[in-house]
Amino acid sequence: MLKKVRSWSKPNIANIIGRKRVDWSLFTYGIHIPLEFSEEFKQANGGVHLAIGDSHNVELIINDRTFNVMLYNTERNNQSIDTLQIHYDSNKELKNYLQECFKTSYDYILQERAAEAESSDKKHVIVPDSIAEYMDLYRTETPFKYRVEIIASNSAKDIHHKTDQQNSLAYPFDKIFANYAEAIWAFNLMAKTAENLGITSGDDERLSVTLQQNTGVLRFDFCNWLVVGFNAKAKSSLTMHLALLENLAGNYSNYNVDKFAQKDNEPQICLYLLPLEQAKLILEMSDLYDQTLHHIAQRFLRYSRSPFRRSNVEQLASAIFDTGKRFELLEGGLSKHEIDAATPNLWWVNQGDSLETEKNGGYLWAALKGRKGRTVDHWETMAEVQKGDIILHYANGALRYISKVTQSAVEAPNPTSQKKRELEKQGRLIYTDYYKINPEVPLNHFAQQLLSLDIDKGPLDKNGNAKQGYLFRLSKAVLNLKIPIAQLKILLPEFADPELSPDNLAVNDVDFSINPAYTIADLASETSLGEEEMQRWVKAIKRKGQAILYGPPGTGKTYVAERLAKHLIAEDNGFCDLVQFHPAYAYEDFIQGIRPVSKPDGGLEYPVVPGRFLEFCKEASKRNGNCVLIIDEINRANLSRVFGELMYLLEYRDREIPLAGGGNFKIPANVYIIGTMNTADRSIAMVDHALRRRFAFLALYPNYQVLSNFHSETGFSVDGLIEILKRINKQIADRHYELGISFFMHYDLDDQLEDIWIMEIEPYLEEYFLDQPDKIANFRWHKIKDIVQP
Repeated sequence: MLKKVRSWSKPNIANIIGRKRVDWSLFTYGIHIPLEFSEEFKQANGGVHLAIGDSHNVELIINDRTFNVMLYNTERNNQSIDTLQIHYDSNKELKNYLQECFKTSYDYILQERAAEAESSDKKHVIVPDSIAEYMDLYRTETPFKYRVEIIASNSAKDIHHKTDQQNSLAYPFDKIFANYAEAIWAFNLMAKTAENLGITSGDDERLSVTLQQNTGVLRFDFCNWLVVGFNAKAKSSLTMHLALLENLAGNYSNYNVDKFAQKDNEPQICLYLLPLEQAKLILEMSDLYDQTLHHIAQRFLRYSRSPFRRSNVEQLASAIFDTGKRFELLEGGLSKHEIDAATPNLWWVNQGDSLETEKNGGYLWAALKGRKGRTVDHWETMAEVQKGDIILHYANGALRYISKVTQSAVEAPNPTSQKKRELEKQGRLIYTDYYKINPEVPLNHFAQQLLSLDIDKGPLDKNGNAKQGYLFRLSKAVLNLKIPIAQLKILLPEFADPELSPDNLAVNDVDFSINPAYTIADLASETSLGEEEMQRWVKAIKRKGQAILYGPPGTGKTYVAERLAKHLIAEDNGFCDLVQFHPAYAYEDFIQGIRPVSKPDGGLEYPVVPGRFLEFCKEASKRNGNCVLIIDEINRANLSRVFGELMYLLEYRDREIPLAGGGNFKIPANVYIIGTMNTADRSIAMVDHALRRRFAFLALYPNYQVLSNFHSETGFSVDGLIEILKRINKQIADRHYELGISFFMHYDLDDQLEDIWIMEIEPYLEEYFLDQPDKIANFRWHKIKDIVQP
């Protein structure tokens, strides 16, 4: 809420002037406008400010009807203060219309005023919140012309449409709500919820409004959480899911409660399943729900999209913000096709020997009629396939591919038959992108589960065998079958991943904490590197998408990489992971490869499963924030072999390519890679040139000032140590092999220095000066101890 003054408020809605709560003045002379709303009316009037004592004609547009009224700026108590008022004292038509529009408020006030007439206790009548009604005024392109939206009470008769007695709800709302008033109340609550969460239109991608036909649940999801849901009426009684603060909702703990996954320092919010009347009581008697929405809005402040957005039903979302569309929707309803349009249909195709040909062509084709000129059911289904639908491809005893339709069915001849028989000249053709299922899923692994879904005209007979036929419609619940997905670790493309389906939501799932702030100044302070240099490095990583920190041993490369990652993921829900390469590390470990998996009978199968990078990217795709993978000792592996197709994607980040083991892959835009390279192990010059141009290279050489700054806090003087290190590195005479300073970054260095020198420094020098023993003689501990440890 942007502003609130007495009976006026200003929601965060485009073009709104203000919202007026209905009171007695509305039915008598007009509307008093607070001084605090003068600027809003000035903007609505084309920048014209009425001087005190002036007036101007105004048009009110209410439900396509136009009413002429007057706007006055009257003098108040002989003070030169703006007092705007909209007057329509003599406009009986408008007053009668408003009495009908706001009949609940009008009847209530009349009743209370009649009671007051018999009492000596006179007071201003205020309509209770539970039945309060409102008038929203919106500016138009024409000055002094306002559009008016009527927000009638939940229990009021809707005079723009029909009364509850006259008006029946259309499908599917008649399956959820008991009556029209109940449905209006539900949409009003969703509108209030959206307003408090800062959502001003159905186009906001943080919002997902879905309707699950199989369960009869109307859901309002904000970012990752279900905030309010309406469950199909059972025994004429609606139940509701409602998110509420746990510590303020103690009296309702006897109802079914689920807890959201949250950080320890957050106020716990729970999802309560309540009877409708109990939910109404909570909403009307306290501000508990408003407080809850405030915390939810703050928690998801940096989120930009709900993971359930792909299932959003546009008509439902629009109806929350447009009362006209709301009434049309409730009376006109939604077809099953319109509801399903938000989520793709699912199909099963039997291909057999035709699989390879149709896969290579990226299509499905079926004839219009059989040899005897008759239509065939499992060919006719081709006409129902729409762009975006998902197809499971079965052949020779197993599911082998999954595809997404790129073009709906058109009538066309068989595209690959050279000498077309009469049967092949007329048919239906759809184009679809094939993705190989890894591993292929034998039918006997899931046949009984598929049968348990009791799919009408499904692809299996009663014994669990594939029927003869071509294309069969499936239930969308098929994607949630757990056996082939969980046990065999199938790598599915994102469009077929069931984890983000609202039907499959667990309260504690798909929830990520926001990382704490970590600024460039924090980064520079912890690494003792300059802010300007750190800013340049961060810009380079964001520009290229990947970078390598390189330098000799002991320069703190991994430490700095971790701090850079901490900065990149700060203040959002991203994460950082680390993998260390070694000479035996392979493509199968990093991208994808065959892994033995135990079968229930004790045997083994060898599915293709995702490696560390594909798993990392799958997790990153569920988040909005930056996600950083640190590859430590990146140059110790054969990078060309380990990266494979990734070499291409590192340069062309916006593209998607097929992987060798099947399936397509694209690096999510929020993924960054930081490698570390020890140049003493392998010179930067020896790195593959094609790989080198895909990374930004950030040099880390011994920085003696960092060592000095560190020990300024410990009190240990490192001047002599720095002098010896400079002399050693001058003898080494190769920047790639210089001795770094991280060996000596210990708070108790005075106690450990001798051991560090004898056990770590001298062996390194002995190896480097293997054929020049005289060069190390002057750097033995007994020679330098008085200098480095005075």
